[in-house]
Amino acid sequence: MLSRTVFFSILLIGLLLSGSYLYAQEDVIPVRDDKVVKPVVELPHHVDFGLGLGLDYGGLLGLQVGFAPVKHLTLFGAVGYYILQAGWNAGIKILLFPKTTKKPSGLS
Repeated sequence: MLSRTVFFSILLIGLLLSGSYLYAQEDVIPVRDDKVVKPVVELPHHVDFGLGLGLDYGGLLGLQVGFAPVKHLTLFGAVGYYILQAGWNAGIKILLFPKTTKKPSGLS
């Protein structure tokens, strides 16, 4: 019977050797056709809801609700657990730079 150390050593060496036969990507890189342009669809965005960590969410663990009355302005409120008691947070977020994937014209 093999000892535990020898068994795990053989198992580790086997895994390391078998890793050289595994490939995450193919050798051939597919070519993109840049002439096809998909239209960008902008969906209306009015309400956010999120669970998360940090002071933006009212404490260490909490939830946040936001309402966007106009395009780059969001009113939000958050409530969460903050170390020894409940915490809350409210405010206004202003997006100075729009969240978009569109490129300006003239750039490639």
